[in-house]
Amino acid sequence: MKNYDVVFVGGSLMACAAAYTMLNENPNTKILMIEKDPTYKLAATPLALGGIRQQFSERVNIRLAKISVDTFENFGELMETKTFGKPEIDLRQGGYLFLVDESKWPVAQENAKVQKEEGVDIRLLTPGDLETMLPETDLSGIVGGTICPREGILDPQSVLTGYLRKVRELGAELITDEVVGMKMTGDKIREINCKSGEAFSADVIVNAAGPWAKEIGKMIGLDIPVEPMAHDLYVAKMPMEANVGHSYTTLPTTTWWYREHQTGDTLLCGKTKLDFSFGFDFNVDVPYFEEEVWPDLAERMEKLDNLRLLKYWRGCYEYNPIDFNAIIGQHPDVTNFYLINGFSGHGMMQAPAAGQGLAEYILYGEYRTLDLSAMNMRRFRENRLIVEKAII
Repeated sequence: MKNYDVVFVGGSLMACAAAYTMLNENPNTKILMIEKDPTYKLAATPLALGGIRQQFSERVNIRLAKISVDTFENFGELMETKTFGKPEIDLRQGGYLFLVDESKWPVAQENAKVQKEEGVDIRLLTPGDLETMLPETDLSGIVGGTICPREGILDPQSVLTGYLRKVRELGAELITDEVVGMKMTGDKIREINCKSGEAFSADVIVNAAGPWAKEIGKMIGLDIPVEPMAHDLYVAKMPMEANVGHSYTTLPTTTWWYREHQTGDTLLCGKTKLDFSFGFDFNVDVPYFEEEVWPDLAERMEKLDNLRLLKYWRGCYEYNPIDFNAIIGQHPDVTNFYLINGFSGHGMMQAPAAGQGLAEYILYGEYRTLDLSAMNMRRFRENRLIVEKAII
């Protein structure tokens, strides 16, 4: 049975982000990532929108996002490899523009105050500002807006590929297999069993299984509060001359849109579902576009009454149904089992910093760059829930 310093159950973005820091801090760290799907066809990252924002209400989430955007802005240099050179991630920073109605304006102002204190370049916008930015949009009921220019959209698949190439060059081992069981001795995992029949041991085991995190916990009798939750994304053809702005824009109804290419005629769009159910279902709800998303868009912009749905896909959030925030750190009952789960739609925008924090804690027994102790699993037992007001 081969032994490693760290074994990641899952070989996607979170595992890569943590492995990257570990190997930069200590190149001799022996790391194994076990990924059951080498195509990443159903992994959360490639099916994500790729939005990155810093507009949160909780300081820990703001700090995670700030550190992560630094990584994305310098991704090519950080992830450069001898074989593949500098990766391109198609980062487009036009800002996240939130259109706010009267009922939510006090909270938006309160959030902006906290964000400014944390060094975020947040801007409160007047109705006049919004009319200039969105001259063809009906702004009825909108009393203001918020935007941060460093926010935007990137290509999730390119980020994952860049990380994978870099961590493998640094020495991480990635295998295609599926973890089907783990064996305990006392309060530690002593053996990891795979579908192929192979078994491994490690000083540290990290649950980086995304939406499948709960299933990994069950193998050793743990209840990890993570559920798979579907989210649908749509791409529609719109009139070329439609002025939809240059930002990722969200209405008070949570309907959002983004011009896929600034000189193109395709619109990325969607809307948060309130009547969602948990489970692995990758069948897109096309009628939802026709009944909910499109009417919201057409009501605000006359030219968007003329849309034609071109394509669509469904991703899967690793949803934490208790307080909707990430779970990071050592499990309180299994001393060599660590979690990096439950990001609830914020995984891409927080991954670099979350991985860095977990790596530091594993290597040094403490958080050095950013204190993530508030995100430990213990918070659920101790009723220290993270109340994030800026969840879309």
